[in-house]
Amino acid sequence: MRYFLPALAFFVLVGNAFALVAECPTWQVGDEWAWGERYDLKEMVAPIFQELAKAGSIKDWSCDGKAEGYTVMRVDAVEEGGYRASVRGALELKLKLSVSLPEALGLWTPWLEASMHGMIRMDGTLLQTTQLALKEQQIALTGDFSFTVEGAGTKVTLSVKDFTFLVSIRADEPLDVFNFPIEVGESWTFGSHLHETVSLRWPIEVSLRFFEYENSFSEEIREEYSADEVYEGWGTCTRVVEMEVDGIKDNCFEIKVGPKIPGSEAFPILLYYSPRRKNVVAFSLDWTDILSSFQPALEKIETETPEMPLAFSEYLQVLSETLQSMEVEGTLVITSLSPQEAYRRMEAMGRAEIPWVLLGVPIVIVVCVLLVRKFYW
Repeated sequence: MRYFLPALAFFVLVGNAFALVAECPTWQVGDEWAWGERYDLKEMVAPIFQELAKAGSIKDWSCDGKAEGYTVMRVDAVEEGGYRASVRGALELKLKLSVSLPEALGLWTPWLEASMHGMIRMDGTLLQTTQLALKEQQIALTGDFSFTVEGAGTKVTLSVKDFTFLVSIRADEPLDVFNFPIEVGESWTFGSHLHETVSLRWPIEVSLRFFEYENSFSEEIREEYSADEVYEGWGTCTRVVEMEVDGIKDNCFEIKVGPKIPGSEAFPILLYYSPRRKNVVAFSLDWTDILSSFQPALEKIETETPEMPLAFSEYLQVLSETLQSMEVEGTLVITSLSPQEAYRRMEAMGRAEIPWVLLGVPIVIVVCVLLVRKFYW
């Protein structure tokens, strides 16, 4: 007995130690994973607009819409020194939003209504090392979307049909986000010199009505550029959590990663890695981090829109500060599902019936810049 108890304690400790370490997996041709989720946009944005109303940034609001997106990744080849994988994805959204604004703004309209719909599809290729570090990726986004904003006596519509967005990234040194073996409590950094090539084609149509004035125009935006930059990031494995994956309870490693910015942990994301599934099975974003990322976009609208009323300029500044300081409980979670189910749902998505809620602010910027260039320059 005197040898049994110490031996039992030893094996328990060793077993726990092994449970807190995830070794690098070996992928095979045909290995496949899928991630995605469906969201009720009213439930998603309710905490945000409730906080904006409390802060006095808006008076009242209403929202209706859905968001649905999926991505499937498949190992197509095991090559010398790594893997070649294909990725396919689709995003479908519909959104209608109405807000009433404070009278103190002094704007021509006490209310605004916005709607978005569109469809975005993705195809791409990833090259990764045997340590799952990224060597190269090529991604193509295609689709359609439209965005409309209405106020008292005004209406602006932007539509984009059959747009293409191509991006190619090659890393001088593989970008090792996981840093296998993964150990609970361990922290690490990663980085590389990235060579990026981007090609963009946006055939746009814009219509504008401002009381008695009406105008419209169409233009095809084409841009191509290449850039070199050094990207650095950080990661830390915080704990092992039990999650349900494909109907089975699984122990997953919670990994927090983000860009390496001095004095900041900008927009971190939580990854949940499953040794059993040999890949990440869920992602999580904190709403507070998401909201803080909109501050630069609001500042860009403020600086690039000419002859903006002082009250509205001050309002944008207050709104930016409110979003930056807002602490909204909850997270945006993306979980795994079977590749077959993901393909089925992607095929069922309609065309030109989807909005990208995260494109809202960038689209507003595009509209402002195009209108300024068209009517003021």
